[in-house]
Amino acid sequence: IGSPGMNFMSVSHQAGKVMFGELPLPVNEAVSRSVAAAGSSNIKLGIRPEFITVSNSPEPNSVPVEVVNLQDLGTYSLLSFTLNGQLFKARLPEGHAPVGDAAHAVFSDQHIALYVDEYLVEIGHE
Repeated sequence: IGSPGMNFMSVSHQAGKVMFGELPLPVNEAVSRSVAAAGSSNIKLGIRPEFITVSNSPEPNSVPVEVVNLQDLGTYSLLSFTLNGQLFKARLPEGHAPVGDAAHAVFSDQHIALYVDEYLVEIGHE
């Protein structure tokens, strides 16, 4: 639901970290605890494109991404990028600084959704 739709990534909890494949994700303690307590191997995090910020330089809690495409849609731009080989979309506000081929993305902890066995599970955000 939504346009563009929510981004999903399959994750696991290993050695106290939330892992997206081999990549540790910089998420807050509440998200980490919720993933650890999920008790399933079918765990996904979801985030809507408007809650992903993208910049040209590293920022706290950012992950390096590879830009695939940038579409100017008038009142906003839609950035397609890959992280760990998976395609994601970010909705950037009008007038956002140009983004190069390599960029850094931050997923807003307060807007991450947790799905266990395809069901939405509440995260106890701090």
